[in-house]
Amino acid sequence: MSLIITALKPEFVVQLSDMRLTDLSTLAIRNEEQRKATVLCTADARLAVGWCGFACDRHNLNNTGDWLMDVLPQLASRQPPLRFDAVVNELVTSATLHFQSITEPQDSKACSIVMAGWVHPAPDVAVPLAARLSNCEDEEGQRMSHVCPTFNQQWFCSSRNPTTRPFATVIVSGAEQATTQDMVNAVGLLLRRAQTPTEVMNVCLRLMRDAAAHPVHGGLIGRNWVGIEMRRDDPAALAHYFPEHASPEEFMPNLVTPQMAYKDVRIWTGPSDPPWWKHYVAFGLPLFRATVIVWIPMAVFIKDSLKWTDQIRSCPKWMWKTALAFGLYGIFIAVLQAVFPQGDSFSEQALTVSGFPLGFDAIALCILCSVLRSDCMEKSEVVRRATLSIVLATVGVILFLAYRAGYLHHLGPTE
Repeated sequence: MSLIITALKPEFVVQLSDMRLTDLSTLAIRNEEQRKATVLCTADARLAVGWCGFACDRHNLNNTGDWLMDVLPQLASRQPPLRFDAVVNELVTSATLHFQSITEPQDSKACSIVMAGWVHPAPDVAVPLAARLSNCEDEEGQRMSHVCPTFNQQWFCSSRNPTTRPFATVIVSGAEQATTQDMVNAVGLLLRRAQTPTEVMNVCLRLMRDAAAHPVHGGLIGRNWVGIEMRRDDPAALAHYFPEHASPEEFMPNLVTPQMAYKDVRIWTGPSDPPWWKHYVAFGLPLFRATVIVWIPMAVFIKDSLKWTDQIRSCPKWMWKTALAFGLYGIFIAVLQAVFPQGDSFSEQALTVSGFPLGFDAIALCILCSVLRSDCMEKSEVVRRATLSIVLATVGVILFLAYRAGYLHHLGPTE
């Protein structure tokens, strides 16, 4: 089900959403890393967009996040450009058709999309607005007893009637049963007084934390959250990732503009290594050593001079092109590591030692394939080289075992 908390005032907008996907039939958790937040820029509007409810069918064929990131770029890039109210109308129609095509029980297809930000009827005018597209919530934001086959749109501040009167609005969608009106009112009260979006984000985090701890409905809310902060006078958007058991991170939000769209991009700005770096450290050196072990017996099958390139081209086209791609990737990684080194010693160059050998592994497979599939060598030559390969492999195994047994360790002074 999930939970979205959206807080909007003329100066800024804050939106916080969780990342859990729950199987509503069994209440089993299927995913804890589904992003449900997007920054949308159209020809005349800039908004934070979040969704909750139906996330994916039982066959993983219809993912709401993927569908939304397909349709929003199409609407934002439409020519001639669509006004924001036309974008909303088109999105309502697309959502209705998309959810009607999903072969799941109607009551399992509840979904709400919340949009909050500013529309620009003129270059120097920014009108704050919020809208909710839903097939399961009424105009008061209350959950209906059934899920409608069509989506409707609810405007919390219509762009058709601009007003200079300051306002503040808080929209809670999804697992509202896990919240209380007092909790929502507290966010609204702080929103009217707050001077920065960070203050509001902190109270939204408190609300999300309390809702996730609800004894009955808290299981529908994930413990990993995504927060978006947008200011009226700043074209950039700031996104935060709040994991349950780690420090907050900054990352690129899903973004849709008339010129481009991208999703699921993560950057690391912390003082230490990023969380995923441990995988490079864990598997980088073993992969490099494995490449050396593979090439010891494989090198004898390489033809003299530059004829090894002919061997590679004798493989199926898809195979040698894939090997070429891996080789280019390895060169790119090596250059990247040279410009931005990670550590002083070779063993600390985790990215290089895990990425660079992939090209050599691919070349080795192509050479072996050429020997087995083509007539690039006489049979007697293949037998002779195979014998030498076995000898080299045997020597390599003996040296490895001797090293592991301690016979080849450096004999230095001891204390």
